[in-house]
Amino acid sequence: MDPGDAFTYTFTLFNNGAELTGIDFSDVLPSPQLAFVDGTLSTTLGGTTNAFGGTNTLTITDMTLPANTASTITVDVFVPATAPAVTFDNQATLSDLGVFLGETLNSDDPTTVIFGDPTTVSINIPV
Repeated sequence: MDPGDAFTYTFTLFNNGAELTGIDFSDVLPSPQLAFVDGTLSTTLGGTTNAFGGTNTLTITDMTLPANTASTITVDVFVPATAPAVTFDNQATLSDLGVFLGETLNSDDPTTVIFGDPTTVSINIPV
């Protein structure tokens, strides 16, 4: 990732059981320099979003995850041209999942075998 670029986060939610209602999603990007891009959020899970555009915080409350499905949440993140070279970890949280799943569940980096680990993103300075 280079300064001035945008990238897309895709969160895939798997539900192998009964429908879940009233669940909440939250992602706070680890740097206030990074910002979610307004108008880029896509999901079929319903819910109410905060005014996330231009901020480093995205919340979606009161979502419904249908039974026996895989659903996605996608949103773009902008890296400002003034961003320094850095590597950071990002992790979103699902909450209000009910007694069987626990109160919260953290997102997982799909490129590793470790369950519940954050996703690593690197910002490079072009030469």
